[in-house]
Amino acid sequence: MSDYTKPIRPIITGTPEITRPHPQRPTAVPQDPNAFRDLLRSKLQPQELTVSKHAQARAAQRGIHLSEDDMQRLGNAAQKASEKGLNDTLVIMDQNAFIINAPNRVVITMVDSRDKETVFTNIDGAVIV
Repeated sequence: MSDYTKPIRPIITGTPEITRPHPQRPTAVPQDPNAFRDLLRSKLQPQELTVSKHAQARAAQRGIHLSEDDMQRLGNAAQKASEKGLNDTLVIMDQNAFIINAPNRVVITMVDSRDKETVFTNIDGAVIV
């Protein structure tokens, strides 16, 4: 046999590695057994409607004043839009128009009835209240 045809013998040094069991993974046990239920309820309840800084500036600029009742109505419209799967929604209420991001419940901008030549883009639905 030539040197090239000799069988190769494995070289074993030291002791072979022994299969170790997997370390136990810590399990997260909630301290409060109702924690998951409370978290789920808080996520399912509608958040309060907020007004972006841009929308606040537009409201001041255009003289639009929103009462608590108006905010409640806008919040209901945002909830309806969100339930229908809408994102950026045009809400028409009392001669004013609002663009609301329904999933985040944020009023993005406001337009009053004096703006006759207004074009709304990047909306995926409308709610009239």
